[in-house]
Amino acid sequence: MGLTASTASTALQERLDPAIAPTGPTRGKVLAVDDDEAMLALLEETLREAGYEVVRARDTMTAFIDLLVEGADVVIVDWKMPELDGFELLATVRRCFPTLPVIFITAHARSDVHDRAMRNGAFGFLAKPFSMADLLLQIEGALSP
Repeated sequence: MGLTASTASTALQERLDPAIAPTGPTRGKVLAVDDDEAMLALLEETLREAGYEVVRARDTMTAFIDLLVEGADVVIVDWKMPELDGFELLATVRRCFPTLPVIFITAHARSDVHDRAMRNGAFGFLAKPFSMADLLLQIEGALSP
């Protein structure tokens, strides 16, 4: 399933919907990238309740476009996704936005995956299932001066 004009248009319309737009100051903007809709919904709900603005992407190409257009203060990215995986997005973020913190999440947590993510510039790493409190702590750490 690739990025098409139709899916990009639908995603943009969803983001421009005033019903889901932030209503006041936020603690920061988080780009959440995962191909699992249930995980994205959980991340969005948790982060919005904690005061963050959330941008959602279901693939890495859409995520990169979101970064270029909307920016973000923190990126949360899943490893295993169709087409380009989370490591591809991590590498692109490191090249284009070298100071942008990336928190890597995956259900396939092995020590080699953790080591690779951290060696390639991830700020943090969480194995699914993880505690939302742990995720919030990592985001707060990433946003701290």
